[in-house]
Amino acid sequence: MKYLAYALIILTLSSVVLASCDDAADTGSSDGTTAATTTAIITPANTVDRDKLTDPNLSEDDAAFLRAVWAAVKDTVDESVTINDLDVSKYKKVDDVFMGHYYGNKVTGDYVTAGEMITTVTVGGYDFIFGSTLIPSIFTDGKQYSLESAYSSGAITEDQLRRLWEMHKEGNLYYDEQ
Repeated sequence: MKYLAYALIILTLSSVVLASCDDAADTGSSDGTTAATTTAIITPANTVDRDKLTDPNLSEDDAAFLRAVWAAVKDTVDESVTINDLDVSKYKKVDDVFMGHYYGNKVTGDYVTAGEMITTVTVGGYDFIFGSTLIPSIFTDGKQYSLESAYSSGAITEDQLRRLWEMHKEGNLYYDEQ
């Protein structure tokens, strides 16, 4: 961001200097004709496509998860942040619904922090138990939801909620094996 500000300052100063040179220059000649002046327009040589994933090693599902998170948060992050700067966690996927954490981005260092406690969120009769206060979000249809609001708004179905819960329970030490 600092570099962009410096570049804009330099461009502005260059424009002022060029304009003052044009004002001070004698564009007329002894025969009564005038010389044409031109103004250079400076544009950035490299523009970044914020939506383009650059890691060729991403699986299709990993890329789809990043795109789902990006669609939900793109308009809330700094303009210098790209999809490649997202800091996300492992996720669970059911149909076109992802459940995972979006921690922030690597450019501005905007991160969410977790507490040191076990949290239970009950949605649709299913107890989702987490080892912190940081609860994963639901990403679908270009939006980010809490577990509760995704279910109550109809963004996910009861079947999708149940399947996410079953995936969440698998290998989770907070659920008693019975």
